[in-house]
Amino acid sequence: MVEVAEARTEAKYRPGLTWRSALALGFSLALVQPAMIYGWLVTGVAGLGLGANWWPWIVILLWSELARFLGHPLSKQELFILLAFQWMASLYAFMFLQPIYNMYVAYSNESKILGISQYVPTWWVPSEQDAARLLRVKYVFLDPSWIIPIGVSLLATVFGVMASISMGYFTYAVYVQGQNLDFPVATAQANTVLTLAEREPREMRVVMLAALFGVLYNSFVSFLPYVLGPYLSSGGLETMAVASPIAATYDMTPYLAHLLPGAGFAFTLNIWGIIAGFILPINITLFQFIGAVSFYVLGTVLLTKFNLWPAECEYNVSWGYYQL
Repeated sequence: MVEVAEARTEAKYRPGLTWRSALALGFSLALVQPAMIYGWLVTGVAGLGLGANWWPWIVILLWSELARFLGHPLSKQELFILLAFQWMASLYAFMFLQPIYNMYVAYSNESKILGISQYVPTWWVPSEQDAARLLRVKYVFLDPSWIIPIGVSLLATVFGVMASISMGYFTYAVYVQGQNLDFPVATAQANTVLTLAEREPREMRVVMLAALFGVLYNSFVSFLPYVLGPYLSSGGLETMAVASPIAATYDMTPYLAHLLPGAGFAFTLNIWGIIAGFILPINITLFQFIGAVSFYVLGTVLLTKFNLWPAECEYNVSWGYYQL
């Protein structure tokens, strides 16, 4: 009986951080992160138009199929580790680009004209003398002047991760174990991991068809417009809407200003903007809709009708949805 219990416990609590999951994480750090960084530097858009949220699933699907092809499929524990740490790898991929940007902004002509450069702390970016020298060196971050700024940034990141893990355990104890609330998006992610691990034919068919649809849809709506946009116009990020009207946001607020002054209304044809409504429970979606209408339509109309806008920011009929 003891051996059976131990076997069940071992089967239930299998380690997820194995050499295979570590190899997948190393692959992401060595190849995926540089691709994301290069894409951001070239296009100015994080994730090459895919968004940082989708890169983890690319790595998970790739390594799940590769491991199964080699005869050693990944367990659900290993897939969970990939899902948990890939988000961090994707989000922190641009961490070391920010110091260069900060240094440029701190000592730009605009900052000097406004008198800001002289107040820039050395724990944020190196001094102005060091910055002028760093622009001519080959290996920027190996210079000793970066020890304090990067050290502060890394320390803040470590504390942020510790706080996230602590709050994760705390909220899990309160909202999952205590209140037993539903988390539809997390449930969908967990079900996808279980499907990739257990390989039930019906669930796998749904996942693969959804993945195929997502690849085709996102290619025409997001990826190709970002690639072709610079050749179609010189409007920067606005070229996405030019190349793909589906991805655009249509602002009806200026047209409503003559009927309902102050009312805000905008919509998009992009499925990613409305797909969450199919995942969330109907009662939550309904209350979100009521709250949005109450705030962006009724609330702003009443503010305009009773002239309650601040004196320094009076309402204008030319305002769009985001200005409201």
